[in-house]
Amino acid sequence: MLKIAICDDDLGFTGSLENLVLEESQSMGVRVNTDVFSDGKTLLKSIQSGERYGLIFIDIEMEQIDGISAA
Repeated sequence: MLKIAICDDDLGFTGSLENLVLEESQSMGVRVNTDVFSDGKTLLKSIQSGERYGLIFIDIEMEQIDGISAA
């Protein structure tokens, strides 16, 4: 299973991206689990609590912690 994080403050975009990821993974026969975050701060908290992701989609410009700082 591939664990994927999607982090963006535009909730419309995160929903669309999550749907695309799920559709593509299903068509390729790859099992994925997605976690969606609306800011870098909550993504960092998740990683610090032990979550690990094989792939992270992250927005560069966000309010609290931007994508560059979070990465």
